[in-house]
Amino acid sequence: MTDRAISRLEAKIAREARQQADAGLRALVATRAGRTFFWHILSLTGLFANPHNGNALNTAFACGEQNIGQKLLDELTRVAPDAYIEMIKESQEDDRINTARRDRAAGLADPGTDEPDD
Repeated sequence: MTDRAISRLEAKIAREARQQADAGLRALVATRAGRTFFWHILSLTGLFANPHNGNALNTAFACGEQNIGQKLLDELTRVAPDAYIEMIKESQEDDRINTARRDRAAGLADPGTDEPDD
């Protein structure tokens, strides 16, 4: 096999691997549970937080975590950009429901609200 043939084969293998990874990501974010999981992973990376914390080594570690989050977000917006928008909306809705539940439990909210109970 020539070097050119090997290069073409390697490019084909890389393209197929990318297509499989993209299909997996699309499958993951096709469901609410998958989007919730992906949102959780993004939140673990400190994606939108300032990584500086006063200690150079800890800051460097946080920058590494944040870099992974940026790579994941890049993959998501390349493969399924609408899923990211949906995740934002779902997260905001979850926050609103959980705030209402906490307020109701603390006696701060109108007990007649239509928020779901657990």
